[in-house]
Amino acid sequence: MSLKVRKSIKYFIFSFLLLGLVSSPFLFESSQRDVASVNEEEAYKEGEGPIFYPASYPTVVTNEPNYSTQKTLTLDPATFNNVPTYYRGDKVKVAVIDSGIKYLHEDFRANNESILNDNSGTCYSSTGIYKFSTYPTKIDDTLGHGSNVASTVASQINSLGSLGIAPNVDLYVYKVTNTNNGYVWDYIKKALTECINNEVDVVNMSFQAYEHEVSYGGQTMAASTGCSTVLQSKLNECYNAGITLVGAAGNFNTEERSYPASNDHVISVGSLSRASTTTKAGYSNLTDIDIVAPGSVYVANNGSTSDYKETQGTSFSAPIVTAAIALYKQKFPNAT
Repeated sequence: MSLKVRKSIKYFIFSFLLLGLVSSPFLFESSQRDVASVNEEEAYKEGEGPIFYPASYPTVVTNEPNYSTQKTLTLDPATFNNVPTYYRGDKVKVAVIDSGIKYLHEDFRANNESILNDNSGTCYSSTGIYKFSTYPTKIDDTLGHGSNVASTVASQINSLGSLGIAPNVDLYVYKVTNTNNGYVWDYIKKALTECINNEVDVVNMSFQAYEHEVSYGGQTMAASTGCSTVLQSKLNECYNAGITLVGAAGNFNTEERSYPASNDHVISVGSLSRASTTTKAGYSNLTDIDIVAPGSVYVANNGSTSDYKETQGTSFSAPIVTAAIALYKQKFPNAT
């Protein structure tokens, strides 16, 4: 019997997850800093451990130049607008396992410094493992996909470009693509191992593979024999280590299972149509969907350091959910 419980969950549950963060009876302490501090007297109750991280941030989302576009595509003001006032993902570790990141992009910089560091940027390749501080160019994103995903989570609220849903997370970027921009199972396994070693809280996996060939909208993806099992033991290790795993459900409007989203212990995220809160996106897969989220985003891209684009897919619904989980983890650090 599968360890994974499958159920259909409509968009309003995602909205309530965000709404629940701002409808709390807790009192919030003001803190004029980019990263929230913990008032231990308020944040702890005897025998219960940390309850929430109170904060108030000096920067506001409406100062972001692309906010109006994001509001149309992704961010429902009724449930999101007040969230960044108190929650931005502080002290939560989020890993993006993907094609790297445009590390020099303006939206991945805070106080004119990169939001990455030696421990949080890693590139895997056939010639070795490279860390960000020594080999920053190795982590650079030549595909663009990883930058789009990372931006969905963690674009900074810095009065430039767009905003991520959880911009203050400790972002861990693991580049697992080869020189042909193909995703490599062995690199992904190594990244998952490092997620365990770094005690990451949430892992986003916005890639898809199928045991049988699939086609949609003029695009075809060849079968990847064994993809349903290749990561399962490593995903089990992550789950047992307390890591929340999130995967993109896939973009072929098919009942074929997509992996790793259909693996045990992975939250599979489908997409809603552009600017819709009720309609499934035409491309979004049909099987093993745990939750849906907006499928269209306006995010940092890998062209120039100020390049942005609108893009769509379950690849971007997944990091929306990943970021929402990070906000929830900030408020409830002991949540599992």
